[in-house]
Amino acid sequence: MKMKVEGRKIVNIVYIIVIIAILFTNFFSSPLSKLLYLKPNYEFNNITEIHFINVGQGDAIGIKFDNGKTMLVDTGIEKYRKDLTYYLDNILLEKSNKIDYLLLTHVDTDHSGNMLHILSNYDIDVLYRPKISASCEESPSNNTTSLYDEIISTAISKNIELKYNEMGNSLVVGNNILTWLSPIDIDNKIDVESNDYSPVIRLDYNNNSALLTGDISEDTESELINYYSSNMLDVDILKLAHHGSAYSNSSEFINITSPLFACVSVGENTYGHPANATLERILEYDKLNNSSLYNNLYSTKEDGNIIFTLKNDILVSTIANINEYSFVNYYIYSSIAVVILLIGLLTPYYNAYKNRRRFIRQNKLFEESKSSQDT
Repeated sequence: MKMKVEGRKIVNIVYIIVIIAILFTNFFSSPLSKLLYLKPNYEFNNITEIHFINVGQGDAIGIKFDNGKTMLVDTGIEKYRKDLTYYLDNILLEKSNKIDYLLLTHVDTDHSGNMLHILSNYDIDVLYRPKISASCEESPSNNTTSLYDEIISTAISKNIELKYNEMGNSLVVGNNILTWLSPIDIDNKIDVESNDYSPVIRLDYNNNSALLTGDISEDTESELINYYSSNMLDVDILKLAHHGSAYSNSSEFINITSPLFACVSVGENTYGHPANATLERILEYDKLNNSSLYNNLYSTKEDGNIIFTLKNDILVSTIANINEYSFVNYYIYSSIAVVILLIGLLTPYYNAYKNRRRFIRQNKLFEESKSSQDT
């Protein structure tokens, strides 16, 4: 019996030591969360970030401004809805439901596929959209589609402010300036291709700049080159147009934008994106300018989700597969472990208590039975 009691004491000491050790690990919850793949190595530090979200062969670009406000440019294809919303909820919005600015570049489903879901399930202040009127508006356009009509009617029903993507638009958010450089003279064009409704938007922050290009063609690139000074098109980060298509991203456009970094939103596809011709133009640009753009070219297909942090020296980080992470707080796991250990620690005492109560009850019944027999 004495050995049994001593053994129980040792077990109890082990339980207590382990419980204290687990509670102590909560002081290191952040690195442990990364080590255990609960959360990726990501933290927002009030410096503007551009997130190229992996939505397969489609576009979805998140901007997290230095003041915490957010913009989502396009929403990818419907097939990648779960990946998009998981990334939004856990990284870009960090459990918030608020997207301050939602922007649709054009109506193709690889850019608009999840727009209705976002409009219906998130709190949106402003929707920027192609300069196309929906059938529910006063000046219906032949360029509208049933999906676009539904997007606009949903936005109207939710009292979301509607604005067109128009050249000359500007938006100041925190210390950021966004400038719409195109579409140029869209009202006077006939039979505009859907892709060329895409706005080209320049983002300036902290002496860094980026150019978002949607799915523009070489024709639109030429318009930009002819309309703007080289300084206006010279940027640090270039989003390759139309998933790296050979019919966009001309040598002239790459040369005048002279980016330090480039990013292409692309997935498995039958179009050959990014095109070898585009990659060869980048290599030729590097050769002529003694540059290393090709080595600083990122792809959502190869790298997953890509984050450009606009510090003085631009920082690039990636989250390869967002679905690898549970995003459950380490405190929850440690609390569950402590509860399980406490149950293991206290169960023998609880069982001893139950057995004692059972013995007392049985003994009482026996005494009562004996007393009744004696009388």
